[in-house]
Amino acid sequence: MAQVLINIRMDENLKKTMEQTCQLLGMNITTAFTIFAKKMCREQRIPFDVSIDPAYNCETLIDEEVNESDKMLNAAVELAVEHGSISTSLIQRRLKIGYGKAQQLVETMESMGIIGPKPRNLLITKEGV
Repeated sequence: MAQVLINIRMDENLKKTMEQTCQLLGMNITTAFTIFAKKMCREQRIPFDVSIDPAYNCETLIDEEVNESDKMLNAAVELAVEHGSISTSLIQRRLKIGYGKAQQLVETMESMGIIGPKPRNLLITKEGV
């Protein structure tokens, strides 16, 4: 059977805890996710109960996402200022994010007038940031 590679984003601490738990169970994360996927497909549902944690609601999730986006945008702008121009691949490498998010940051910076269209040269000065 052909295998494919998938990427999953998760909190670094959660990943470490999951690796430790999997190791105690005598498996790795890939095996754990494969077991989960097979059980989910076989049962046609998430194989455990899902409930709402009162600490998380739509407002807090949106606030966390906006704050994270702002941090990423600020980091991308700093990167553009540092290099004098920007590219999706540079953002991907330096910020360790995927193509889609990097492209979204480039488009946001262009719409804000921070960078121009291709080539993505910087349109502001360091003092203008």
